[in-house]
Amino acid sequence: MTRYAYLISMPAFVFNVISQSSVPLSTKLMMVGYSVLTHIMVAIGAVFVGKILGRSREIIAAFVLISIFGNVGNFGLSLLDF
Repeated sequence: MTRYAYLISMPAFVFNVISQSSVPLSTKLMMVGYSVLTHIMVAIGAVFVGKILGRSREIIAAFVLISIFGNVGNFGLSLLDF
């Protein structure tokens, strides 16, 4: 049942919520701009922390990747709809 919910129900629910939303273009652009700005600021922060800790370029790149690409997209939509 968990596999069904994770692989079929949740993606269908997310698609349904997104396809039925009616958000003005100005709000969409503001959300995209905020998201891009937030990702850039977090990436800069990760580089800063990596340099303070004296890590190599490869480790700093890993810091940046794990700090800006979280896997939490589906949780937010279902929580908001609830």
